[in-house]
Amino acid sequence: MRAAILPISCNRLISIHSISHLELGGPTLTAESIATADAEKKMSGSMIIVSARTIEEVRDIVHGDPYWAGDVVCTSYCRI
Repeated sequence: MRAAILPISCNRLISIHSISHLELGGPTLTAESIATADAEKKMSGSMIIVSARTIEEVRDIVHGDPYWAGDVVCTSYCRI
């Protein structure tokens, strides 16, 4: 499911970036992935950092994310 949502999510992040809300985003890697330079890179999740005028705008951005809306992320690890 994660791979199917990726193009939708990328297009949405591009539109958010165009209005200066997206500060940073990308994959997170397992500890083993960064243990050595030649270790196999394994994704453990992803993250985005957004800025907005209000916390409500930040929540709208996060809750509108296709991974969040599609229950693809484990929301218990999300922090707003």
